Amino acid sequence: MKFGALNSEYVPKAKIFSYVVDLGDLEKVDETAAVIVKDHQFDLVIFNAGIMFVPFEIDNHGTEKTLRVNFLSTVLLLNHLRSRITKRTSTRNGRVVFLSSVAHKWANSGDLTYAKVFQENGDFHHENGVLAYAESKLLLILLVRHLARSSPLVSDAKYFAVHPGICATNLFDHCLPSWISQASRMLGFLRSPEEGARGVLAAVERDNLSSGSYLSDGEEIKPLIVNESELLQKSRKFLDALGKKYALNFQARG
Repeated sequence: MKFGALNSEYVPKAKIFSYVVDLGDLEKVDETAAVIVKDHQFDLVIFNAGIMFVPFEIDNHGTEKTLRVNFLSTVLLLNHLRSRITKRTSTRNGRVVFLSSVAHKWANSGDLTYAKVFQENGDFHHENGVLAYAESKLLLILLVRHLARSSPLVSDAKYFAVHPGICATNLFDHCLPSWISQASRMLGFLRSPEEGARGVLAAVERDNLSSGSYLSDGEEIKPLIVNESELLQKSRKFLDALGKKYALNFQARG
């Protein structure tokens, strides 16, 4: 759907501003976020962008692409946007929703393998994109739980991680031929994007959800996380080290 169609058909009075940025270029992400917050406030933010099973690629700082796009760019954007998030109404908090995945369970080793890539000096052994994707989604759940705990008791925003289901989108472009994706959707193995969006909308609209929750099919469920406090410590050290390399702030401010 084009921006114009969305504007005229659903929200006739809406003004839509579009910003284009490569989420794999973290310096550009930071610059763009600084521009966005100059003129806008937000009562709803949905972090939807993500990649999976892409060819292994590191930038000039040694950081793997999946982690940059799915997690690190999100932290940079969030750090700029948080000060501009307002309540939706006098009685309803703003919402920040991150699209995570059931795939976070595949990363549940108590370690963050891909957080170490930039420390390996070219000796890192990359097997496939499964672990990189899974760790990026686990980190988003950890981020949501950290934000919910560290935010003031009376906050203008609530934070949620959502598994939208396995949907027929271009997320599978690098691992499935298009005909398999289409057949899987026709046979009911994959959800349509519209079906996946319903779970996201539950996080947006429902008032009885606890900030920091992980949702699937619109319901709060417990994510599978081993050694959460240890993983949080490792992620903070990783983000601190990255901040020095990029000269950017990757620590999600509480």
